[in-house]
Amino acid sequence: MRPIQATLIAGSILLVGCQSSTPPSVQSGSLLPATTTEQKIDALRRYRTCLINRAQSVDDHKSDAMTVATSMRGSCKREMADMARSIAGGATTEAYWQIAASAYRREVEAALNAVLTERKERRTKR
Repeated sequence: MRPIQATLIAGSILLVGCQSSTPPSVQSGSLLPATTTEQKIDALRRYRTCLINRAQSVDDHKSDAMTVATSMRGSCKREMADMARSIAGGATTEAYWQIAASAYRREVEAALNAVLTERKERRTKR
């Protein structure tokens, strides 16, 4: 397994799901379309990229990282929803909502991770 895949899979444990403005449009108890591991990694990568890009655009490098992360809440809603659907692929809609709730609780943590990663990369490029 390549390092980026291992990081993305490990990150999925922290970033599992999201609060979605576009929930799965199937009846309760129905199965969501199945997704492959590659699709799940891709969805997680898109979410992570969105967070990094947002961190780069809002971070003034003066405020503390948690303040910046908190201001990012809701910035990557669509990507979070896609990630939740992908991770829940093949499971029930109830599983999707559990994943969504978990990610919603961890949204600021994911944003903080992105801010700290972006700051570290910026320091190493100098």
